[in-house]
Amino acid sequence: MKSIRAVAGLVLLFFCLLLPAGSEAAPQILIEEQSFNFGELTEGAVVAHTFPVVNNGSEVLEILQIKPS
Repeated sequence: MKSIRAVAGLVLLFFCLLLPAGSEAAPQILIEEQSFNFGELTEGAVVAHTFPVVNNGSEVLEILQIKPS
């Protein structure tokens, strides 16, 4: 009985080692510019800046929350 369990464990280990690491599909976010300095501004000035966001993964990327600093 112990030998059957040992063989089954070795077979399971063998198959786990055959699976490529990171084979699961996942989103992968790429934001090259992570901050932007507007410099000195006068009070009440309206400013805007666009941060390009790219999904390099193979699944849908969901951005659920953004926190300004």
